[in-house]
Amino acid sequence: HLLAVGLHDGTVNIYDVRQETLKPTPVFDSRSLNNAHAEPVWTCAWVDKGEDKGEVLVTASTDGRVLEWTMVKGLEASQLMMLKQVGDSEGVISRTASGLCLDVPRDDPTTYLAACEDGTVHKCSDAYAEQYLESYVGHTGPVYKVRSSPYVPSVFVSCSADWTVKLWTQSTSTPIQSFHSADLNDVVTDVCWSPRSATQFASVAGDGRIEVWDLGHSLLDPVVRERGVGVPLPAVDDAPPPPSSP
Repeated sequence: HLLAVGLHDGTVNIYDVRQETLKPTPVFDSRSLNNAHAEPVWTCAWVDKGEDKGEVLVTASTDGRVLEWTMVKGLEASQLMMLKQVGDSEGVISRTASGLCLDVPRDDPTTYLAACEDGTVHKCSDAYAEQYLESYVGHTGPVYKVRSSPYVPSVFVSCSADWTVKLWTQSTSTPIQSFHSADLNDVVTDVCWSPRSATQFASVAGDGRIEVWDLGHSLLDPVVRERGVGVPLPAVDDAPPPPSSP
């Protein structure tokens, strides 16, 4: 019955949806906490940490911090990670990275994937606050969503402002497959695995389209491609290439 909401001013509110009112009051509110987020909170994820720790809330923000929230003694936050941009060729990590989304693989609640505005996805661990377990490089624009497969947790997909969806495995730092419809010239804002088929996922884009991809059918074209009623999909033309890396 608890609903977590991340706000543009950095606040995290937790509501009890059993409240019978159109203007509910948060049961927990981070506004008074000194270590709360300072910039927009773009993602919230409930994570079951087992019998010892119970259920916690994990959030990511463009302030570069990944926070873990507990509610045992009121709302309290602890920092899991300060996201940093990957530096030079020697692997030096420098400069804060803006966190846009995260996902926790179902087989290991102590690790999580955090995706950033600079196009990178990082595998992180609760045990390391300043070091990535792995960094995944392949997108050339902000990553808006990352989701682990519910069937094979080591496999995940991500979508980006670079107009693509990419398929990854945790053991490889580069994508194993990239998906892009020839007539799509807009950002891909969300992607989600099918709950019934291990080879299917759906994506939505900034031009209003919904696409369903089936890895067992084709790696080049979606099996379903739909748009809102009365809004035709654009014809394939000589569109400019996707945005390049900043």
